[in-house]
Amino acid sequence: MAQLLISIANSQEANTLRHVLENMEAEHASNPVGIVDFKDPGRGALGFVGVQSARSISRSLGLSFGSDLVSAPCGGIVKSIALGEMNDYLVGRSVEVPSEIIEWLGHQSSDSDFRFAKVGLAGMSQVKDWQSLWSDLMRSFSDSMQPVGVAYLDAENCDGPRIEEVLEVCVDCEAALLLDTFDKSSGDAISVVGFEKLKRIVSLARAKSVLTVVAGSVKEKQLREVKSLGADFVGVRGAVCVRDRSQLDATRLTRFLKAFQA
Repeated sequence: MAQLLISIANSQEANTLRHVLENMEAEHASNPVGIVDFKDPGRGALGFVGVQSARSISRSLGLSFGSDLVSAPCGGIVKSIALGEMNDYLVGRSVEVPSEIIEWLGHQSSDSDFRFAKVGLAGMSQVKDWQSLWSDLMRSFSDSMQPVGVAYLDAENCDGPRIEEVLEVCVDCEAALLLDTFDKSSGDAISVVGFEKLKRIVSLARAKSVLTVVAGSVKEKQLREVKSLGADFVGVRGAVCVRDRSQLDATRLTRFLKAFQA
């Protein structure tokens, strides 16, 4: 059964999420959240929150996290982090990640114990051998983190590689696959590529044993349809926020979690 990936951007949102989950626990309701994703939507589709902000978010969450989805505490919740686009790290024909990020993620403290790390591929479709560059970039992070290949469903809006190419890299690198939209104004995941194509992609990924997340402006009224795609996780941000994805809202989040469980 699919679980939820909830994206949060700051310590205030971390407090909101923690309180909602605590209230659900008090009501003896099961927790559908499997991944808490650190992402700053103000910095793009995969905006990096920054090292200091990520540390603050981890402290504010106040939850106990594990390193894998089976044995992790708190109902199997793990953390993931968005680290921007590969273009952010390209210097000529090589990738260079700031030492502060490498050292922080490699330390494996309670504020850096991420299970997944994702770097987007906007602008990469015309870059020769982007697959090797992306693989080199992901290998620069901690071995304990599983890389996530991001296939933008509206690739034409960001000059991203084709979905099939990203899936092939995920298979080769034992990475997870995120199916998302780059431009949130382009529509939700289903309207952008169509339900049948999206279902075929998810089925192909699962047949190749690739952990799959479907995101991209998923709405509460679409949950039955989105869950029927068969992905491992459903990612959500906008539907549980106010002010155009800018702030997580406790009421909307609680309603969405209950609708997801229904």
